[in-house]
Amino acid sequence: MKLTQLFIAIKKIVPKDNYKKLHHFLYASLAFSIMDLISIAYLIPAILLILDKDKLVTYINTFDLNIEHINDTTLLIGVSLLVLLYLVKNILHTRFNVKLYDFLYSMSHNLSMSILEKYLKSDYITFQKQNKGNLIQKITRVTNDFSSSLLGSLIYLVSEFLILSIIIIFLMFFYFKLTLMILVLVGVFALYLYQMKKKEINLINETFKEAYSKSNAELLNILDGYIEIKSTGNHNSFLNKFKTHNKALNEVTSLLTSSSSNYSKYLELFLIIGIAGFILYNFLFPNSTENFVLISVLGALIIKIIPSLSKILNSITIINSHIYSVNTLMDINKIESESIVYNTFNDVLSFNEIDFNYSKKDTIFENLNFNIKRGEIIGIKGVTGSGKSTFLHIVAGILAPEKGEISVDGNVVEKNHFFQFISYVAQQPFLFNGTLLENITMRQSTNIDLDYINFILDNLELKNMIEKMPMGLNTIITHNSSKLSGGQKQRLALARALYNKPKLLILDESTNQQNEKLESKIYDFIKKTAKDKNTAVIIVSHNPSIYSLCDFVYTLENNNLIINSN
Repeated sequence: MKLTQLFIAIKKIVPKDNYKKLHHFLYASLAFSIMDLISIAYLIPAILLILDKDKLVTYINTFDLNIEHINDTTLLIGVSLLVLLYLVKNILHTRFNVKLYDFLYSMSHNLSMSILEKYLKSDYITFQKQNKGNLIQKITRVTNDFSSSLLGSLIYLVSEFLILSIIIIFLMFFYFKLTLMILVLVGVFALYLYQMKKKEINLINETFKEAYSKSNAELLNILDGYIEIKSTGNHNSFLNKFKTHNKALNEVTSLLTSSSSNYSKYLELFLIIGIAGFILYNFLFPNSTENFVLISVLGALIIKIIPSLSKILNSITIINSHIYSVNTLMDINKIESESIVYNTFNDVLSFNEIDFNYSKKDTIFENLNFNIKRGEIIGIKGVTGSGKSTFLHIVAGILAPEKGEISVDGNVVEKNHFFQFISYVAQQPFLFNGTLLENITMRQSTNIDLDYINFILDNLELKNMIEKMPMGLNTIITHNSSKLSGGQKQRLALARALYNKPKLLILDESTNQQNEKLESKIYDFIKKTAKDKNTAVIIVSHNPSIYSLCDFVYTLENNNLIINSN
């Protein structure tokens, strides 16, 4: 990626408020670079003083200051000012670094939240296409690599490059030949280093892009498939898969860390050669004031040049190693905007001439028509693979049809829509890490109707079970909690759906882990609740007797809905 393309991409990725602050930090970094130059200039007479006080007087008088000698008072003031300058500069620089990285990690947090929100508000198919390991990488790792590693290094690269350029211009003005010779040597060495490290950097960039995602995916496989992995005895296969990707990730991380730390070692070689050259030059011309000035100038500049070169090389390495984060975040920005949410459903929800397919060769529905009114209970039958769950997803607004028209109370809805007046209960219930109460209310923090919750729990035969728990509704459960049976999890998901007081309740094999007697009781309660609250209900069930509760029953066959006589 070219430098201009990189800056354009960064501008598109960084939030507007953060982009303005990023400029401020860049300007502040440049200001500290200028302060470094001033402090270096102050070091020149200090080094001359160490080498020879008389040479210092001679050097100062070249500026027509007419100083005959340096007394103790002048010396004390000069040294005190030198210490004070470095003390103030370093205190300010330390505070700057704290604020800079606080800003960068805060930006990383904001980008993570933005990505998660974007995926959560995107359409269902886009979300379903995401590899969980890759998604975790984008939310946790990519944003951090972009903000703290790439942007942080870019800020230091710009400021250090500026300071180094000014130093080179200064040296070229006073010591042209010597500076030119040093630049040629450093340039050749830098080119050699770049070519030597180019393959390593590309490897690091590609591995960061792939290995972290694959490592996460394998870890999720192990955590989600504990019982199956243990029962089949194939745990070594899963461990080896994780080991392969995790090892690759750690190897390139080690390579990046060692490469970054070794630059200073390479530069030490130039430092030693430079010192040897200064000694030799001074030996050949021992009585030249210019020699002392040259040694003093270069000595002062080396204090800045060596760390500056090291930072530049290190920054270039880190930027190139994390360039994948820019490409990844740019791809995320291409995801379509969030769905249009509909909250109102007063009379009828209609689907007219609906076509849907996952691929051009795989038609699921063709010219499908369907209506449901508030208060109606409708059953949907069909053989496995006939598209029952897909149909429910379209009704819920999770999937958008390829063709056709959907309307609520006679008003046509936008294609990129989502119905928030619906509660959807799937066969495999979703429970998250939190209390039972949080799982029922979906972390609603105010105006919780505990009486209504207890009423629902009592009718779903959950109340006694929860009361026996040490903390009752405040008992903490985990994702895929072993504290609850499959049937209890389904009923807890039903309790959540009913507590939400939906205008349309969709039940997709939501009671297939209940015994027949309890299942019948649950649906009697659902029917009564639906009539009392004028709630529309759509049921898909394995139990044929459940359909006797429905006002209408449809069968999915031949890519369409056929109404049954009930």
